[in-house]
This record gives sequence, structure tokens and C-alpha cells, in this order.
Amino acid sequence: MIHRKVNIASLFIVMFTGPFTLWSQDNVSSYIISGTVTDSLGMPVSGATVVLRLFETDSANVVTWGVTNEGGAFALKSKAGHYLLNVRFTGYKEWNEQIRVSGNLTIPTVILEEDVQKLTEITIRDTPIRYRPDGYVVSMVNSPMAKDRTSIEVLNYLPGVSDLKVNGLSAIVYVDDRKLTFSGDDLKAYLEAIPAGNITSIEVIPISGVAFSGSSLSAIIKLTLKKLPEGGGRFYAQSSVDANKQRFTPKINATLSYRYKGLSFSSYVYGSTGYSINYSVVKTVNDNPDIKTEQLITNVSPWRFSLTTEQSLHYRINERHSIAGVFSTNNMFPGNYEQKIVDDSYNNNMTLGFSSGNKTGYVNYKAILNKKTGSAFLLVAEVSSLRLNNTDEVELFSFNDDVLNHTRREADSDRKALNTYGDLTLNLSEKHSIETGAKFLKTYYINRDNHFTELGKEWAFDLSASEDTHYQEDILAGYLNYRGSAGNRFTFMAGIRVERAHFEQLNILEV
Repeated sequence: MIHRKVNIASLFIVMFTGPFTLWSQDNVSSYIISGTVTDSLGMPVSGATVVLRLFETDSANVVTWGVTNEGGAFALKSKAGHYLLNVRFTGYKEWNEQIRVSGNLTIPTVILEEDVQKLTEITIRDTPIRYRPDGYVVSMVNSPMAKDRTSIEVLNYLPGVSDLKVNGLSAIVYVDDRKLTFSGDDLKAYLEAIPAGNITSIEVIPISGVAFSGSSLSAIIKLTLKKLPEGGGRFYAQSSVDANKQRFTPKINATLSYRYKGLSFSSYVYGSTGYSINYSVVKTVNDNPDIKTEQLITNVSPWRFSLTTEQSLHYRINERHSIAGVFSTNNMFPGNYEQKIVDDSYNNNMTLGFSSGNKTGYVNYKAILNKKTGSAFLLVAEVSSLRLNNTDEVELFSFNDDVLNHTRREADSDRKALNTYGDLTLNLSEKHSIETGAKFLKTYYINRDNHFTELGKEWAFDLSASEDTHYQEDILAGYLNYRGSAGNRFTFMAGIRVERAHFEQLNILEV
């Protein structure tokens, strides 16, 4: 069967703020929610994060958010509804309150209680934060936050940031304008290997805008590291062990960086291995009190090994032009997972085998059009390849019927993608900027799912349960984005993004 679809989608976003920087995904607001945040002594808390979420839905569903001004004041715009208002600031306990909005609403003064433990750990007020229309920038030069901490520890201290999310939205992470291709535990391990003392600034954009995504449901975190001296290098490593009676997982990561003249090189390696074993007993009581079943379930994951690497090269042609290349791999070497279920009626043995290999490489060219305003052009070409191999083997033996059912499934997936885009940023002044760009993404993958059943001592191919899938997707997109502010009280952003998506899918099912 072949499916074809052509889709043209556009998005228009308007963001408008009051006495502090505010981001909102709705371009129509009806009522104003305002208030003031102070500490226990009545002093205003500047830079506190104020988040408004829908009360009935997941906490990640952010309606709007902002940061208090120098007087501790905030003002949010929203439609009528039932919400959860959250206020937090590093060194203080979080404040939460349910509110119902049916008109303009003034919240009684929010008093934040000190968290003694956090206050003894860090004082974020000693770290300069500069707020902008699209987010904020934290200067890490001589910051007390950087002492004896990793980059991921520092990120969790910043307003709205927690576990690589900004106000509940997953973040795309950049290091020195280089987009990291890692995710999950691999991304956390990479950031844990970067000492906070090597960071000069951190930029947080809570909502990426049309330049990054048509849905805008992602955030951006950018880390800028200290420049290496001419002919100098940097090396740091970290190791850890997660162990108990049922699990043993050692991990190690290391990063080496070197700079010579206009050429900078960086190499990163992260490896982990380990095993786990778990026993459990499940008791099931039937409607008939004379029938009782007790299952002994054993889960065993023998030694396995994963390896993640990244090699990056950056060449500065001159003060205005530079080119960079990155190649990364993520491999899960062949391993297996075993599960055994035993009760009074049957014996079920299941073995799951798996392996994966992910390779990503990209090059980019950056040109600074105006050093004074920071206007720049960026051109990127990225290719990636992902291979997954899985085998499931199930052996089910019924004691009552003396019947053995032995099945095997083999699934292979091969995915390749090409992503190219160009971005132009024109900073008209300190308060006004225009961004525009285009993107082309081509994806192709093949997925083979084959099933076998044991007949006698031989495996028979099960045609009715096997299937091959071929999929191809082409996306062409363009965007135009404007950011601006009026005085020191109002900021706004408006953008439009147009996409054309075409995909084909072929499912081959043998009958």
C-alpha cells in the first residue's frame, strides 16, 4: 500500500509583554494577572520566574511565563480559565497557587520563604543576568555558581531550568554555536564532563520561535566556553559507578580540546557498561477461590556496552568568516535481555537481543556581516544514519497440554536523513532584530519485520506476520521572525513560518 500526502502549513506567532519580558503562545489575551514577589523581609525579588499552567493538564503545558522586574512586579496575560500559578527563585522554596481567571486579577503579595540549604550552596544574585525580548543571558565570568560544579549542575540553578527543560519544555542544547546531537543520558553525561568554570556565558531562550520549529514547543540553551590560549589545550574526565545488589553500571567520559592558530579541535568519548538482575513474585487470584496462580518472574540483563563519541573541528578563516565540522557516533553493542516466567501451568522463556549504531556529521559556515550589531549568516548541511537490530525469541511450554510453542522475530531498521538550512540574522539595533531563513529536510528509512515459527527442529518463515516498510519524507520550510521592544517595559515578537511536506510510505505484507 502506498500513501502520499502534500501538506502546506503556516504559523503566525505574536508575543507581547508588560513590565518584564514575557513569552506567550496565544496571540489573543483577555485578562491581566498581576502581582508582586518579595522575600520574608518584604524586599522585592527581582528575576523570579513566574509560570502559568493549565491546571487540568500536564505540568509541561505552559500557557505563559515571565520574570519579575526590579521592583518584584509581574503581569501576565491569559484567557479565562482554571490555572496553576508557580513562582520560583534559586535559594527560595517554590510557591504554587490555584487561580481562576474570569477578569483582571491581582494576586496578593507572593512571599517566598528562604531555603536555607540552597542559600548556603549558592547565591545567584551575585551572578549578572541580562534579560532580552526572547530570553536571558547569564554571565559566568567570576560567578560563585561556577565553583566546583559541572555545567549541568549550574543549569539547574537558572530561572525556569530543570533537568534540561525550560518551564517544562525540552531544550535543544548548543555549545559554542554547535548543536549537540546527543539526547537523554548521553547529553547529560556530555554536560557533566564540562566544568562550569570553563563557561563564560549561558543563553536561555524559553520558546524557540519560528526560526527553529513550526510548533515552537521547544526551548534553546546555548553555552559559550572560554577560548583556549594559542597553542593551548584542555582535558577533563569524569567517572562514576551506579551499583547495588541488583545492578552494577560503571561509566566514564572524557573531553580533550586543543587550539593552534585559527584551528580548534575537540574530542569527546563516553562509555558505559554493566548488568542487572531482578526477581519478583506475582500472585493472581481467580474468581474461583480454588484456583490460585503464583508466578516467579526473573529478569536478567547480562553485560552490555555502549560508546558515544564526538569529534569537532573549527577553523577561523578571519575575523568575519569561519567553518566548522562535527562527526558523532552512538553505538549500543550487541546485548540481550532475558525474562523467565514460571507458574503452575506453563514455563515462558523470552530472550530479547538488540544493537544499534547512530552516526551524524555536519558542516557549517558562519559569516559575521556586522561586528558592531552582531548580524550574521549561517549555512548548515547535516547527514545522519541510524541502524537498529532487534531479535525477540519466545519459548512457551504448557504443562497441562504438553505443547511447546517456539517463535522468533527479527526486526531491522535503517534510517538516513539529510538536513540543510540557512539563517540570516539582522540586528537593526539593540532593541530590534529580524531573522529569516530556509530549511530542507529529506528522510528515508526501511524497516523489516520478519517472524519465524519452529516446526520440528527447523525454523519456518511466517509470511502472514512479516512486513517491510519503506518511508520517504521531504520538508521545505521558510520563516521570517521579528523581535523588538518599546522602552524598558514592553517587548514583543512576531513571526511566520511556511512548510511544505511530502511523504510516501510503502507497506509490503506477505499473505
